[in-house]
Parts: sequence; C-alpha cells; structure tokens
Amino acid sequence: MRILGIDPGTGILGFGVIEVVKGKTQLVDGGVIRTPVKEDDAVRLQTIYEELSDIIADAKPDVMAVEKL
Repeated sequence: MRILGIDPGTGILGFGVIEVVKGKTQLVDGGVIRTPVKEDDAVRLQTIYEELSDIIADAKPDVMAVEKL
C-alpha cells in the first residue's frame, strides 16, 4: 500500500509518500511545496494544486491523509 501524507499550508506545504509491503515501511518520496508570501492567494493555491497533482501522478498513492490545521 502506498500512502501520501500532507502537512497543509499555503506558504510551505509538506508531503511524504511511504510504502508498506508485508509490514515493512519505506520512504518513497518527501519534500515541500513553497509559495511566495507576496503572491496572490489564488496564484499560491494554483501552484499547490499543480504541484500536488504532479506528485499524485508520479507516486500513484492508494490512500492519502491530510493533517488537520
């Protein structure tokens, strides 16, 4: 099972992808998406959407979890 975890934020959004196979957990990918503070909120959200869409397409997670703000 492949899991995508999201630590939400508009300035810095963190993500991690792990894979669990036969009880063993392994990190697949992780990082942050940064958006400039002075950008319009709509532009920041579009950037987050586009980058997360790419991450989802590459990682092909089975499930996703989002941390509560």
